[in-house]
Amino acid sequence: MHNLNLDILENVCSSLADIPTVLAFSLVSHACHAISIKSLLSMEPIPLTKEATVRSFHHFLLGDPKTKDRPRLLRGLIIDVLPDYDTRAEVAQLLIDILEHAAHLEYLELPSPKYMFEYFECPALPEAMSRVSTLREFVSADRQSWCSDVEAIVKRTRSPLKVVRLGLYDLTFSEETGCLRPAMLGRLLEHLAPTLEVLELTEGNVLYSQGDRGGPFPAVRSALLGLQSGPVWTDVLVNMFPSLDGILDIGPLHGHDGAPLRADAPEQARVRALNRAYQEQHSWGKLDRVVGDTHTLYMLGLTCPVRHFMVDRVCSHRKQALVDFLRDAPPCRLKLTILLSQGLDVFDGLVPEEVASKLTHLVVMLAYDNCETSSGADAATVQIIKWEDVLSKVKSSLRHCHHLTYLLLIVRCGIYVNEPDLDYSRDFATSIRSLDHEATARELKDAAPSLRYVFVTSNGCFSGVRIPKEENSERADWEPAYDLVTRGWFITRTGWTDVDIDRPEVPLQHLRRLNDEVIEGVVRSQDLLINPEDEFWLGIDREWSEEETADWPYLP
Repeated sequence: MHNLNLDILENVCSSLADIPTVLAFSLVSHACHAISIKSLLSMEPIPLTKEATVRSFHHFLLGDPKTKDRPRLLRGLIIDVLPDYDTRAEVAQLLIDILEHAAHLEYLELPSPKYMFEYFECPALPEAMSRVSTLREFVSADRQSWCSDVEAIVKRTRSPLKVVRLGLYDLTFSEETGCLRPAMLGRLLEHLAPTLEVLELTEGNVLYSQGDRGGPFPAVRSALLGLQSGPVWTDVLVNMFPSLDGILDIGPLHGHDGAPLRADAPEQARVRALNRAYQEQHSWGKLDRVVGDTHTLYMLGLTCPVRHFMVDRVCSHRKQALVDFLRDAPPCRLKLTILLSQGLDVFDGLVPEEVASKLTHLVVMLAYDNCETSSGADAATVQIIKWEDVLSKVKSSLRHCHHLTYLLLIVRCGIYVNEPDLDYSRDFATSIRSLDHEATARELKDAAPSLRYVFVTSNGCFSGVRIPKEENSERADWEPAYDLVTRGWFITRTGWTDVDIDRPEVPLQHLRRLNDEVIEGVVRSQDLLINPEDEFWLGIDREWSEEETADWPYLP
């Protein structure tokens, strides 16, 4: 009976889906505590970010012969630790011990490998990582510079990796171009070709030439390829990833390296024509989600079915390019980040009929920025734009989307206040800060009666240069220290529905506000996604201080 009870408790614990619930379960009894430890070791990667954490976790894992089964339960590690200088060798050996005893380790993440490995000066540590033979996912997203140890771990790994996520700065670039070429990527990962299913490259540039060959990687289902420094060639991508049917993220054109191509519309059209011709003979069967900006997606010229497009940097002078590639592969789910500073005619004919007839899920992020530096910014729009005009344009774009069920509207207002030639619309800034979410949701619902869920997010901040007052400011050689500061940051999220959650078949007479937990669940389950770049500009990837959320003196 005792064994039966333990079996039941283990089944109960294994059914718990989140860490707080498992921790609560662990407090029930000594038996529940022991069972919970097993679940916690396998639920989430364990972060080792401090010397004390490494020491205590090493003791917890290996210090008690009565719990010798713990190392085999460990599934994931995040290692990002800089110990005291005098204890580096000891801490490195503790990490090596953990790695060598983790017989079923599946996930390893190194957030800042370059600094960590240089600090430890212990070649045995990356070698121990290479010797782990059970990894399924390896993550290294260093944003600094080339890390030979990461490159060596990837080349020498004994694990049949399925997922590799690498910062491109970790890898060896072409000395001629400063970019990663497909052939280099092929040489680095060729030993993983039979098992690799997801490849993600971030924080660097990729440059393709027509006919370049890297790979192939026949098992890859999703490829996220970072910034592009030049044309996007379909023949290269199809040859590298012939079985692709999940996510294809080709990113935007690089701000500096991609500038000449971004300004060369005829060359973009030429690349697009060649890509479309190639796909008449060789193409993917379908893609689940495709991510990029209007330049890269236009050049890619996809002709296969695409379920979900996520498009960045949509603006008036790139609208036709957007319409062209959406018509070729009309999705049922769409995310658009629209730059309002370049004119409101971007909304005219924004959603072509081929897309409107299929569209069920739509995310629109409206970005207003009075110091937008990209080409085509319209000074008059920046200074006199009104929220009521923008909302009217959005509603007009929705009226022929007769199957639209889910809508997420995000409005971001970023104001730079110091420069006299960078004026801004006080009407727009004030309207967004005091936005009536319920009224906005009702207007959107009236424009598209098929909507069942409407989510509204408003966000903004003021930024400017603060010049500190110095006692010696009258001295001829005194130079003020300029300090960029932010004030008035805010974000407000709401969700609305005319569906009874308990009885979905029964429509409500009026929109009902959803609580935060339901909003989070619906947004996640329905893939109402935004990109990391959008999250960065919204500021939801960081904590804001009390000073940064305080009102700015120039607030209208």
